[in-house]
Amino acid sequence: MNRAVFLLLSIAGLQQVPAKAFSSSFGIASSSSRTHVLPPALLGFTTDAKTAPLAFFKRDNLSSRRLSSPSDSNEGKDEPWIRPAVHNSPLFRASAILYALLFAAYQTSNSPTASGATMLHKIGNRLVLAPKAAATLHLLSFATWFGTVVYTTFIAGITMFKNLPRRTFGTLQSKLFPLYFQLCTGMIGVQILTLIKMPDIISKASELSLGIAFFSTLLNLLFLEPASTENMFGRYSLEDEGKKDTEEYKKLAKSFGKFHGMSSLFNLVALCGGIVHGVRLASSLIV
Repeated sequence: MNRAVFLLLSIAGLQQVPAKAFSSSFGIASSSSRTHVLPPALLGFTTDAKTAPLAFFKRDNLSSRRLSSPSDSNEGKDEPWIRPAVHNSPLFRASAILYALLFAAYQTSNSPTASGATMLHKIGNRLVLAPKAAATLHLLSFATWFGTVVYTTFIAGITMFKNLPRRTFGTLQSKLFPLYFQLCTGMIGVQILTLIKMPDIISKASELSLGIAFFSTLLNLLFLEPASTENMFGRYSLEDEGKKDTEEYKKLAKSFGKFHGMSSLFNLVALCGGIVHGVRLASSLIV
């Protein structure tokens, strides 16, 4: 019993344990009699001097500890970094997705297959690719794009926003979003180019939905995301200089809210376009 208490105290960092005593307690041979101190920090225990007797029972919650950065000390506690827009609310997003589903269902049952010498047909006729290869490439690119949008919008982005300090989150997004929009733009482009090789899929609804999704994502890639990021880092600089109450900061805050809101809205529009085209793809699987 005494040995057990002695061992617990040593783990908590309250007692130095001779190596010989430790090894003999567990039947482990040791040729050294040097004194060892087990570092409490490596074991995840707190060792505050005021609460040292209870240190063993106070284990840090490592999984919920927030990351920190030096600039996070300038975060304002009085007002939110950005006021949430209406289209970022769960109700609006759910309504938009539901409307896209209803629209896709209607178009699938009533819209005839597209025909005529459209620009898409002219481009697709120059694509030297077997129909099966085009269909495979189309399906894989759609799955990659749609899955990326859903995961980034509803899982990764929200999780990072709730668990990372503001500046850490902002810096991470400034590196992530350009890659995100590049991938999405490329995958939609592949779908547009391969659509002409799929006569059972192509329709006015698919052409329109993919075209809108491509334009929305390209606009985010080339203009909205860079503008939002530039405004964000401009606000960081003014905060570090103690100019948070200046007119320049308020102007940047307003501009950031505008660009960020537009970026989120166009991302949602692209998602709805993906839903419309996805329903069209699914309908082709039913013989």
